[in-house]
Amino acid sequence: MVYYFYNGLILRMAGAAVLSFLLVIILGPKMIRFLIREKIGDRPEFDHADLNELARHKSNTPTMGGILIVIAILISVLTFANIGNMYIRIALVMLLLFGGIGGADDWIKLRHSAGKGTRDGLRMWEKILFQIGFAVLAAIFTYSHGRESYVGGQNPAHSLYFPFLFGPLELSLWAYVLITVITLVGSCNALNLTDGMDGLAAGCTVIVTGVFLLIAWIAGVATWATAFNMPLVYGSEEMTVLCAAMLG
Repeated sequence: MVYYFYNGLILRMAGAAVLSFLLVIILGPKMIRFLIREKIGDRPEFDHADLNELARHKSNTPTMGGILIVIAILISVLTFANIGNMYIRIALVMLLLFGGIGGADDWIKLRHSAGKGTRDGLRMWEKILFQIGFAVLAAIFTYSHGRESYVGGQNPAHSLYFPFLFGPLELSLWAYVLITVITLVGSCNALNLTDGMDGLAAGCTVIVTGVFLLIAWIAGVATWATAFNMPLVYGSEEMTVLCAAMLG
């Protein structure tokens, strides 16, 4: 929305980060009180008595807080990013789809507390199936629209670059899909594993997102891409707004 009145990148990044931060700060306490009032809490259960005892103090800790993260990122990006940008569109769609998987998983676990559903949430094969399906959709969409990125007879949006090696490796659609699936599904489950430790998922996400912000910025600005000997990918600079919203 702001993009159509002001397209300066740095201020829009700052605005997205500040807005997402404020949304969580303002809405967080209210949402936590609501979840506690509605008794929407998780009960840690492991197949080990000692682990259950260690996690006993977390019993009934409000869950489904990921909804607040998705809402904060979504509103911030819709406010400050160029919604006409292909990368922003597919990123928002993936945010909602993968967020939906997490929400469904939590909801099934909560129903278990009420005597319905299963404590394990979605089955492992169900999660993987949805994750792979959504990743394939993202890959096909990005690859097909990446045809607009040709620079000097090469398409960096269809190529794989190795550090310190010259010359891109042109990817077919199927190779592009395979790499996308491995990246999305792998990172999604890696984050899910760290989410059980307080602050670990957030800390790792901040570091990785900060690096992605810099890469998207450098690759999307011609002068910077030339200076750092990186491929120029038209439109990728807009992803810095999304990264800023995630950081906030």
